[in-house]
Amino acid sequence: PEVAPKCDALLYHMGNSAFHCGMYAHLRRFTGFTVLHDYNLTGMLWHIHQTNLPLGIRFTEELAHQYGATEAAQVEKRLRAKEWEIAKLPTHGYYGNRRIFSRSLGVVLHSEWAMAKAKADFGDLCPLLHMPMPMPLPAQSIPETKRAARQALKLPENHFLIAVPGFVHAVKRPFEILHAFAELLKKHPQALLMYCGSTEYLLEDLEGEIQRLGLKDKVRMTGYLTMDDFYRYIEAADLCINLRYPSN
Repeated sequence: PEVAPKCDALLYHMGNSAFHCGMYAHLRRFTGFTVLHDYNLTGMLWHIHQTNLPLGIRFTEELAHQYGATEAAQVEKRLRAKEWEIAKLPTHGYYGNRRIFSRSLGVVLHSEWAMAKAKADFGDLCPLLHMPMPMPLPAQSIPETKRAARQALKLPENHFLIAVPGFVHAVKRPFEILHAFAELLKKHPQALLMYCGSTEYLLEDLEGEIQRLGLKDKVRMTGYLTMDDFYRYIEAADLCINLRYPSN
């Protein structure tokens, strides 16, 4: 028989990612403290449901735990009919996260917005703690670091470089960024836009839109990057953009 590990407490890190499915299943069995990366978890739950992972978790049951069986069934019906998109469920008020608060001994949240939502929605279920995300201090020699990064990546030293780091996905607003960049170029032609990550999750034709706008020479699509190059692009940039709508 499976035996719970011998320790003072379990600490889970949980986010709206396929990589966290197993941890979600463990939390349902063994309670512990949770650091909640994303307030919205419906994408992870839908992934479990769609891929039939043998975790004993059903999308509708998890939503029913929070919203009731009738409402949960309606949500799944709209998703299957493609009336709604899973990534946009938060715009309809669905986050699918009650299990985190009902099974945890305490929950840590990084953003003030998520903390306020958790207090309003689940303040009576478990203790909550707001812990801002720690960030490293900037490098002491920014110009030298930036110059070295640009040289390593063969980027122009005299351009204003804009980086969009991470997986390219519709919820990160890549088209809105592209159109805003096209307007920027009218006043600042010495600019370069860089999408620094894989497009495997992007269903729309971003490269086709780049071609249509005549921006092939002004936009770089890196594809999947090693962590070293990922950080180099951030160091090389004058501006980094990280949008998300709807927010997780």
